[in-house]
Amino acid sequence: MKEKGLKNKDLEKYIGSKSYVSQILNKKKPLTVAILKILHKNLKIPADILLA
Repeated sequence: MKEKGLKNKDLEKYIGSKSYVSQILNKKKPLTVAILKILHKNLKIPADILLA
């Protein structure tokens, strides 16, 4: 996120509410395949980075 200059709020439009984004970033909720695809497609994050 730092490399792309993104903030938590920027992810809300792609993956959901502020609370849900926070839970994912704090590893309280897992990244789903659907979310991985969204991040890869919309933010151009390489799949290998998301899967690491």
